[in-house]
Amino acid sequence: MARPTKAQRATMNPSSFGVPGTTDYPINTRKRAQAALSRVAANGTPTEQHKTQQRVAAKYPGMKVNGSGGNTGKPTGIGAGLPSKSTASKTAAKKTTAKRAAPKPMRRGK
Repeated sequence: MARPTKAQRATMNPSSFGVPGTTDYPINTRKRAQAALSRVAANGTPTEQHKTQQRVAAKYPGMKVNGSGGNTGKPTGIGAGLPSKSTASKTAAKKTTAKRAAPKPMRRGK
């Protein structure tokens, strides 16, 4: 989503911004609210962070604000919850050695 222009910001409702009295951190859509939370966490003062979090939480009740529910301590992402490579290779080695037949003796040419 494109950034709102100055003209668009001027026509937006004041409650559509994270910080009261400014046109910083627009929160008029869910995506912009998520972006505003990220930007204010990186660049805003603690007061701006608090106000933006309050406004986003009020406008979008289901959205995670201030890290609530974000990090549960469980692994996330690609391969989450899968055994590590060392564990997987040990398990695979056990399975393959159990299925392997004894090697045939080598014949020497006559």
